[in-house]
Amino acid sequence: QENPSDTNFNFYPNPSKGGTLNFEFNKEKGYRHIKIYDSNGSLQKQENVTGKTDYSMSLDLAPGIYFVNLYTSNNSEIRKLVIW
Repeated sequence: QENPSDTNFNFYPNPSKGGTLNFEFNKEKGYRHIKIYDSNGSLQKQENVTGKTDYSMSLDLAPGIYFVNLYTSNNSEIRKLVIW
C-alpha cells in the first residue's frame, strides 16, 4: 500500500468508468506533464498543467488497463489506471 505523502500525485476514481479523472498534486505548484498510455504503450492522452495543486482531466478511453505518467521538472512517476 502506497503512502500518499511519499508520492507527487494521486488520482481518482480508480478504477473508473471514464468521464473525469481528478488529480491531486502533493508538491508545490509548478509545471507538470501528464501522459496516459494504454497497455500496448500507445499514447492515448496528454496534458500540461501549470500552477495548480488539483486538476480534472476528461477521459474518453475504452475499458482496459492504462498507465498514467506524471513528469515534473525533476521527477517522474507512473501509476496504473483501470477503466471498466
